[in-house]
Amino acid sequence: MITNNLIMGGTYSIQLRNGRGKLIMRGNKLVDKSWVYGPVDSECKAIDWADNSLVTIDENYRVTSTVGPLTCVG
Repeated sequence: MITNNLIMGGTYSIQLRNGRGKLIMRGNKLVDKSWVYGPVDSECKAIDWADNSLVTIDENYRVTSTVGPLTCVG
């Protein structure tokens, strides 16, 4: 279960693959344009994915705005 986190960086910021059991990804905020290749590379059919969003932050890592929803890709 991955819930209510601020995520940034990486080649793909979120990669959920080959998981066992129920995969849950809810309520997370991903810093917009902080990745190298893309925001998400995951097995979407296997994930309970809800209420994740792209955001901007300030220098103190506080969310300053919501860019839009973060959809699962993969």
